Amino acid sequence: MRTDINSSVRFGPRFDTISGSVGGAAFITETDNRKTLYLASTSTGTMPLIYFFNPNGAVGYIETAGGSTTYGTSSDYRLKENVNYTWDATTRLKQLKPARFNFIAHPDKTVDGFLAHEVSSIVPEAISGTKDAVDDDGKAVMQGIDQSKLVPLLVKTIQELEARITALES
Repeated sequence: MRTDINSSVRFGPRFDTISGSVGGAAFITETDNRKTLYLASTSTGTMPLIYFFNPNGAVGYIETAGGSTTYGTSSDYRLKENVNYTWDATTRLKQLKPARFNFIAHPDKTVDGFLAHEVSSIVPEAISGTKDAVDDDGKAVMQGIDQSKLVPLLVKTIQELEARITALES
C-alpha cells in the first residue's frame, strides 16, 4: 500500500497509474479533490473485481470480461422458494407513473424516470428508504430506486400482451 502527497492510496505490486496493463486498486485524488476508486484486472477474461457479502453469504458482484461489465446479484434457484409464474404483471405495470423531470441540482437536464414513493407500493423491492424520512438531526434521508428491479415486470407484461395479440389474431 502506498499514499502520495495528494492523499491518493494505491494497492498492488506497482504504484504507478492503475490500468488494465498494471492492475490493482486505488483511491485516486482527482483535481476537484474527490476520491475515485479504481479497480483493474490485467486479464480480459471474466474477472470479478468486487464481491458483496452479508450474513447469508455472497449476495452480489461486479465483474469485467472483454469489453463489458456485469453487475450480478444472487439469482440461483436454490436460494428461492414459492416460485410462481402466474401473476398479473399488466395490471401492476399500468399503475406505474413514468415521468419526465429534472433534478434540482441539474435544472437544464431533463430525464425519464419515476418518483420512488410512487413505485414503492407497486414494486417495493425496487425502492430503498422511506418517503419523507429524516435522520436524528432532521436532515432528509432520500429514497432510492433500483430500476433494474422493474425488468421482470416489463418482461412479464410483454409476454401477457403477446399472448393477447396472438389470441386476437387467431
